[in-house]
Amino acid sequence: PSPPMAILEAQITLSGTEPTAADEALKILDLAAVRYPNDVPLQKMRVDIVLDHQRWSAAARALAGYKQALYTRDGSAMDAHLSAARIYGRMSHWTDALGEYRIALADQPTNVAMWMEFGQAGESAGRVSIAREAYSQADRLSPNNPGISEAIKRLNGPHENPFERSLFGSEASPR
Repeated sequence: PSPPMAILEAQITLSGTEPTAADEALKILDLAAVRYPNDVPLQKMRVDIVLDHQRWSAAARALAGYKQALYTRDGSAMDAHLSAARIYGRMSHWTDALGEYRIALADQPTNVAMWMEFGQAGESAGRVSIAREAYSQADRLSPNNPGISEAIKRLNGPHENPFERSLFGSEASPR
C-alpha cells in the first residue's frame, strides 16, 4: 500500500485491543518502508510505535529508516537523533543516548529544552559532569530560568562529588 494507506492501516490496527496490535502495526509499516524508504511520516510512525509501545527489538531498524528519510529530505537527521536519544534513554543505554543527544545538539546548539533533556539524561545515567555541562549551557542560553537554576542546585546538593566540582571551577558554584 501507499504510505498514507499503510499509516491509516497501522493506526486502525493500533486502535484495537489485541496485545499484538503494536507488533502488527509495525509489520504493516515495515513492509511499506521497504517500498518507500524515504517517506518521513511513515518512518516517524515506526519510531513512535517503538517508543510508545516499548518495542525495543524494532528500535534499530526504525531509527535507521527515520534517519535516512530525514537526511534525504532535509539534509539533517536531527529529529531522528533526538528520537534515538529518547529511545536509548528509555532502554537505559546511556552511552548511546548521550551520544545521540550530542549529535542532535550539534545541529541545534541553541535549543535550551534539548540541553535540559541532555542534562536530565546525564543525571539519570549518573554522569554528573555531563549533566552539569548541559545545564550550564542551558543557563548560558537562558539565564535566570528557574527550571535551569533548580537543576543546577540539585546537582550542587550535599551529595556532590568535590572532585567533579573542581573540574568546572566557579561555573558550578551553587546559585
